[in-house]
Amino acid sequence: MMVSRNGQRQGLLLLAVIGLALLPRTARAAPEAHVLRIDPRTSVVDGKPTITTVIDLTDAQRASQITRGCAGKSGDEQLDCMSEALEAPGAWGKAQAFVPGDVYFSVKIEESSYPAELLHYARFGESHDEPRVGTAYLLVVDADARGGKAFDELKAVATQFVQSMGTNDWVDVIYLGTNTIISDSGWLALSGQRVALDRINAQLQTVSSKDRTRPLLDLIKQSALDAFKALGSLDGQAPPPLHQAMVILSSGYGGGDPSTTGPGASELSKYLSGGRLDAENNALPKMPIPIISIFTPPNAQPEHTQLARSFMENLANPTIGGFFSVIRDEQASHSARIVDAVRSRFAQMIVAKFAMSCVAPSTTQSFSLLFRNKSENILGDSSFSNVPLGFDPGQWPLDIDAELTRRKAQEQGGVRPSGTVRILGNFCWGNDLSRPEVYFIPPGENLPRDLSDQAAAQDVQKRLIALDMRGRALQVNSSFVEFKIPESNQILIGEGERRTVRLVVVDSKLRRTSGLTEATVLTLKAQDIPLPLLPIFIAAGGGGILLLGLGLLLRRGTKKATVSSSRGYVPSEGSPYARPAPVSRVPNSERTILRAVLEGGAGRFIVLAGTDLKAGRDSTRVAALLSHHQVSGLHATFRLEERVLKVRDESSTSGTRVDGRLIVPGTWEVVSDGAQVALGSEVLTARLEIVGKRS
Repeated sequence: MMVSRNGQRQGLLLLAVIGLALLPRTARAAPEAHVLRIDPRTSVVDGKPTITTVIDLTDAQRASQITRGCAGKSGDEQLDCMSEALEAPGAWGKAQAFVPGDVYFSVKIEESSYPAELLHYARFGESHDEPRVGTAYLLVVDADARGGKAFDELKAVATQFVQSMGTNDWVDVIYLGTNTIISDSGWLALSGQRVALDRINAQLQTVSSKDRTRPLLDLIKQSALDAFKALGSLDGQAPPPLHQAMVILSSGYGGGDPSTTGPGASELSKYLSGGRLDAENNALPKMPIPIISIFTPPNAQPEHTQLARSFMENLANPTIGGFFSVIRDEQASHSARIVDAVRSRFAQMIVAKFAMSCVAPSTTQSFSLLFRNKSENILGDSSFSNVPLGFDPGQWPLDIDAELTRRKAQEQGGVRPSGTVRILGNFCWGNDLSRPEVYFIPPGENLPRDLSDQAAAQDVQKRLIALDMRGRALQVNSSFVEFKIPESNQILIGEGERRTVRLVVVDSKLRRTSGLTEATVLTLKAQDIPLPLLPIFIAAGGGGILLLGLGLLLRRGTKKATVSSSRGYVPSEGSPYARPAPVSRVPNSERTILRAVLEGGAGRFIVLAGTDLKAGRDSTRVAALLSHHQVSGLHATFRLEERVLKVRDESSTSGTRVDGRLIVPGTWEVVSDGAQVALGSEVLTARLEIVGKRS
């Protein structure tokens, strides 16, 4: 009988083991990647148009997973157990490795996707010295009296966040009353840290109310709307940090308010996690916002306390860095631990810079972040679909491979007027010949330092049209474009081996350029127009008649080619350069086209109507090169305006004289037809010429 019982026990044990083996195991969720910010305003890195992204790549844990060991406790003992577990280092998740070879980031334009190139990445906590790598913390402190005795503890947590601010962090302190927002500090950078601390300490006591219901959810939502909408539109301040977070310090008390419940909190959390402040907010750039929810038990009936706790727990969104914990009376020492836990999680985020050649013609873009060949099977993020980025596509530079383009120009001995030039890069215009345009920058042209100066950029565009410094596209595909170069020698800068040309490439459809600033203009080696026939005729002794005939033939041919070129090339209506040149304001039927000729021992120079001609000794700054040692690098500027020739001395060393009279530097002086203008020892005779009428 005993043997039978032992056998029975063994049989039951075997069945139990088999049963446990057959039980379904809890599936471990794959780690998720979340894009928290796509910011295009870093503009160019190493010559490539670049965007900066903030990526959270963490195997996140839910609060219920972290606190499952506290389930058997109750009351304050349970709350203290929860806070110990929630505030433990690394409790909320493990950062995943960011393997560059596995990252695939792309932008979708119409029906095509274009991959971006990963240029650089680093952990957020290791990048705090980079501009804008910081967090904008919205601190919402609840001053409702039903928060119990822990109001000072909530203030201590807010104080700790402010005191821990980094170089690029911002903070906004908001106090909530029972039914209204009672104070708002506005956004403050690190320099305003003292102001933020004073604003926290200014609220000395809680606000009492006898209302049974309280619209806490609406107050929190309004705080988020006001603060984060203002974050991107602050005049006169530096751009805001790349990352943002909302810290809610509250008892969660809403009484009988139908919105201040667990489901209501989940709905708000969903919108903020998705980068939307509410369902109707589709105009602002997408900014997912982690919510740090710090709960203090309210002084209320048990059912209201349970509702409040559920509300505060459901606000937190740990999948993107959100956090939840509990603080009670006389637990101000927890404040440092709470802030350390939050900042440690943020420090593990990734700041990744991608070179992105293509953008959509509108302000909305669609992006995808995917991971390949990962044993962890990380889930990507394609939630940035048709979202605005808050930038003008026309300000996104073309992706020119400047180094390779320069090398190719060098190998062919330099580009030359009337020849061709091939520009290499990554382009999004396919085989459309109507989109690429090139503009050559003549010597002495002053370019704006910053493309944000739109008026200066437009002035440059108009002057280039007036000088006919455009070239037309001959061949084009996604990796190169070949242009016909204008015949004018005015595109050449410098002498001999130092000959160069400067140019800007334009996508006329998207109004994108390779750059219109001194720092971004492409400079290539150049050579003069070859004239092989001239020395042959001279050596053959053809005489003056042959030379005269050849000169007339060349002159007629040049005029025909010029007319053909100017009539055959019509810029696209979408081009940023397709604007009339400011030559004259009189009607076409009455317009007389003048030019000024300056002639002397140094050569013959032309001043066109509506343009400036700079003269001096520095070949990189002027078009009229005067090599005498008494001439300054930039000596004077000539201008033909409304059929009047003027000259301005540019504070030269030896001065500028008109018919022997020294003119005042920096002021325009009229130069009459036939007058002599002396720049140091170089004398130029001015002559006004009529070159034709337009009907």
